[in-house]
Order: sequence, then C-alpha cells, then structure tokens
Amino acid sequence: MLRYRKHFGFSVATLILVLSALLSVAASARAADKWASPFKGVLCLDRVKKNPNWHIHAVIAVLKTPGLRVAVTPPAMRGMTVSAYAKKAHAQIAVNASFFLSGFVPIGLTMGEGHLWRSDLDSKLDSHFVAAHNRVEIVDPGVPFTRAAWMTDIASARTLVLKNGAYVKEQQAFMLERAPRTAVGLSRDKKILIVMVVDGRSSASVGMTAKEEAKALVELGAWTGLNLDGGGSTAMYIQGKGVVNHPSDGYERHTANQLVLYAPHL
Repeated sequence: MLRYRKHFGFSVATLILVLSALLSVAASARAADKWASPFKGVLCLDRVKKNPNWHIHAVIAVLKTPGLRVAVTPPAMRGMTVSAYAKKAHAQIAVNASFFLSGFVPIGLTMGEGHLWRSDLDSKLDSHFVAAHNRVEIVDPGVPFTRAAWMTDIASARTLVLKNGAYVKEQQAFMLERAPRTAVGLSRDKKILIVMVVDGRSSASVGMTAKEEAKALVELGAWTGLNLDGGGSTAMYIQGKGVVNHPSDGYERHTANQLVLYAPHL
C-alpha cells in the first residue's frame, strides 16, 4: 500500500476510495481496460467495450492532490482546438467544454482563469461546472445560481445527467440519441473529479445516450454528472500522448473553450 501511496501521490484512505471506483469498472462485462497514472493523483482509462461498441477515455483525479488545479479557458483564448490550448497553457489534461454559437460565443455563464466572458446568452436553465484551484462544484439547474466570490472558472452545460447517483431523465432530443459525448462527474464527497469522453458515429464506437452516459459516470465513481458539448467537438488531450480519442469529424474542431487539469508529474 505504501508503494501505491508513493506512486500516485495520495493517501491510503483516498487510494481505497479510488480503487472502489476502479473495481466497479473492472466488474463490467466484456470490457477491455487499460489504466495509466501519468501524473500525481491522476488515473487515466482507455476502455473498449463491445455490444454496444464503445471507446471510452476517462480521467479520475483526486482533487486534494498537492499541485493539482482545475481551470477553464479565459476569453482571450477563445476558438482554439483542445490540444492547441492545452499546449499553450501547459496543461496536462484538457477536454472541450461549453456549447457555443458562431464566433465561439459560449452558451451560458462562462469564466476562465478569473476572467468573465461577456455574453448575452447567459441562461438560468443551464447547469454549471464551477471551480477554483482544486475546488469543484456541479450546480443543479433547479437551484438559483449566483456567481460566488471564490469562483474563478465556470463552464455552463445544457443538461445534468446524474444527480444523487441516479439518472436525470432527459427530454431534449439530442440527448436521447447516441452521439459522441464529453462529460464531467464528481464523487459523493466531491473529492474525486471524473472527466470522460466517448467516441461516436462510427462502427468502432457508436456513442451514448444521456442515460448510458450517466451509467458510465456512475461506474467511474460519480455521484453527480454533467454533459458538456459533444458531437464533433468531443476531444481529450493528455500531455505526452496528444489527443487520445477519435473526433468524429476525423480532426479536432475549434471550440469556444476547454476544461483543463494542471497536475504535477510523478
């Protein structure tokens, strides 16, 4: 156990919590999983599952890991690809974040590195991913949202798919069909962040519905889960590997902003 503590950079108690999540994933039938720990407090999963065909990439991060930080792209850096922004920002992990319109205008309240994006599209119907350093919250759209002083990074999303460990029934048509997905989840104690992408629109990986996305997040240890922009925008970058998934367009899209993790090297 001490060997794992030294390798992963977090306590034995936290390791047990992470391993519990991993065991639930390993118990899933017909899944081929490859695990790696490229940074302190971070586990990366490359998972292939059959019937239905899914190719999933996920990052499980222990938020209290010293030196770990979560952030969102500032407005001055709008319109970059996931990998381009990650490299520019020297981030270890990055995924696409907010839904957006032409001109890379994000839908919903958005903030990055302490800078508020100016938009007329802020909506009280959105869910919000909020962060500051290694503190993360996922805000239910049914709860009145006021930007607090501690918040430095915010990404809005169209739908909450997981609440109190249960699927939140989704009525929007685009969430009822299988498609590439980008999602974030938090463990019940809010100590572990899960970031997940699922390829879609191919025979190798058909994509997920909202219900399937919620189930996958639960298997990774999430209690609350949020669907970010997906489709052709879905991309995950890991430093040292590049873009690890297969964007459905065959190349990375330029997106409004990204969610990034800064993690210390082993």
